[in-house]
Amino acid sequence: MNVPNLDMMEVRELRDFAHRALMLSQYASLKARALEDRLIGHVTAAKQAEHECEVIYSKLPIDWKW
Repeated sequence: MNVPNLDMMEVRELRDFAHRALMLSQYASLKARALEDRLIGHVTAAKQAEHECEVIYSKLPIDWKW
C-alpha cells in the first residue's frame, strides 16, 4: 500500500484522507466480523455486515477501490 506524505498535505487534503481512511477502517472491521460470523454459522449477521461493506465500498472514490 502506498501511503501519501501527510506532512505535505493541506488541511482539506488531510481531512479528505482521514475520511477515506476511516471508511477503509470501518470496511475492514465489518469484513472481519462477517468472516467470523460465517465461521460460527451466523449467516444472517454475516450477510448484514457484508451488505454494510458493499455500501461503504460504493462510496469510496474510484482510486481507493480494488
